[in-house]
Amino acid sequence: MNGDAGVGENEGPVSIFDGDSATKWCVGNETPTAEWKMTEAVTVNYYYFTTANDAPERNPAGWVLYGSADGSTWTELSKVEGATLPTEFFTDSEQYKVENPQSFQFYKLEITAIAEPGKGLLQFSELKLFQSAK
Repeated sequence: MNGDAGVGENEGPVSIFDGDSATKWCVGNETPTAEWKMTEAVTVNYYYFTTANDAPERNPAGWVLYGSADGSTWTELSKVEGATLPTEFFTDSEQYKVENPQSFQFYKLEITAIAEPGKGLLQFSELKLFQSAK
């Protein structure tokens, strides 16, 4: 897992996949990026974000999800702008669908906007990917 470092000791990008909504990725950057490698190629069909424990103004509001076979050449899978995640803490967002699902081993998430720009921080608790093995 690679990504922008978290502002706290336990607030790095690995937190978005730890299955624990009590942890979060909190970044001192409104447009961070995280990249990860799956153990095998999978097809992501849809996904959810889970909000964190405070400050809903830091929720993602825009992002791009990419897939790659080699970790170098990226294919855009999902682009969302103007999203409104729940303001309640530890709550799943609506389902976001991958319009053209393909099988990849590498994935990248680029956050392009937060709920209230100018706050200087991005945060969310989990990124839940729903996938089928290929």
